[in-house]
Amino acid sequence: AAAFAIALQRDWFEAPPTFSQPRMVTIEKGAPLRAVARELARAGVVRSEMAMLMYGEFSGLAREIKPGDYEFRGGERIPEVMRHLVNGDVVVVTVTIPEGLTVHQIAERLQAAGLVCQNHFEDAARHGPLVRALGLMPLGAEGYLFPATYRFSPRASVNEILSTMLERFYRVLTPQVE
Repeated sequence: AAAFAIALQRDWFEAPPTFSQPRMVTIEKGAPLRAVARELARAGVVRSEMAMLMYGEFSGLAREIKPGDYEFRGGERIPEVMRHLVNGDVVVVTVTIPEGLTVHQIAERLQAAGLVCQNHFEDAARHGPLVRALGLMPLGAEGYLFPATYRFSPRASVNEILSTMLERFYRVLTPQVE
């Protein structure tokens, strides 16, 4: 019992070493604490999956964890790691799309931000399944990508980005039907 208590104290209160490169951990929406703790332990962010589970349950914070992509630099104890998860300190890439840009210019900005390959975005915006499903042919999404500042996960797919921009267009410019 004493050995267990000593190990738990070490795992709970001693921070793992600082990483030479930050480590990305993705928390899926609705993920149980056990899956979150497993991912954090696998990435070396916490010393022990069990200690993270116990802290999450005993602190009552397990149900307050926000989904998203988190970047950890190491050197943080479990309470500090949990604070990031509860605060939703997720990594986002912010891209501003001003009014009047073409699909090509938007694709250039998204590529410069490190989100997508320019050609893949242009292809999806001009001929992709989402554009076809919305009946936006033959010009594709040209003129339908709403100018705004967007915050995307660094792991967002071309279709997620395109869908977000089209959804914003339709939400803002389509009158509410009651």
